[in-house]
Amino acid sequence: MKKFLTALGLLIIAGIVFVISMQPEKEEREPEKQEATQEKEEPLANAKEYLEDPDGYMEKLDEKYKPDHEDDHHAEDKPDEYYENQKNDLLKMDKIVLSNENYISILDVLDRFPKEFAGKQVEVTGFVFREKDFSETQLVIARKGDPCCTDEHDGLYGLLSTMENAKDLPDNQWVNVSGELSTNRYSGAEVPYLQIKKAANINPPEQPYVHEEKEHHSE
Repeated sequence: MKKFLTALGLLIIAGIVFVISMQPEKEEREPEKQEATQEKEEPLANAKEYLEDPDGYMEKLDEKYKPDHEDDHHAEDKPDEYYENQKNDLLKMDKIVLSNENYISILDVLDRFPKEFAGKQVEVTGFVFREKDFSETQLVIARKGDPCCTDEHDGLYGLLSTMENAKDLPDNQWVNVSGELSTNRYSGAEVPYLQIKKAANINPPEQPYVHEEKEHHSE
């Protein structure tokens, strides 16, 4: 009898161990079943929501699939014709002068057609900015975008430049420079490159920020 009870006890313990060992597998399968059920129910729920409020449903989709980050420099997808018109207008000028209003749009065109602007005279105002890998003669004549309209990390715009006595210009010094555009390769891309001929230190302007010019077409 004692042997029988012992054997029965071992059998019960073995059964408990077996049930416990099988429990996680069951728990792992249940979410899969729930997910499959949700996938079947979701289209029906979406259809019902759309029928009840089409505009609200589409707004939710726009918000859900909106990009996490948009580059303000290229926030608007303008047609190729726009950039062609801008390029043709700029090429007609004896000297391209970058102002608060056209600074970003002109840089955008120069970036797209660097070779076509080689030899063009340019005048630009900005502050001196350098990257760590610049040589002694390299600098950027930079401006910041209006904080109300640009991301703080992407609101810096500038024209890569070279100048014999560049080391004499400290970082953040405001300057007015003029020179001739060329091209150079930087970070694996061909970019416009301003060879500065004249430079003058100036005080920071009353309006230090630049903003993107509204689209216009040449007549």
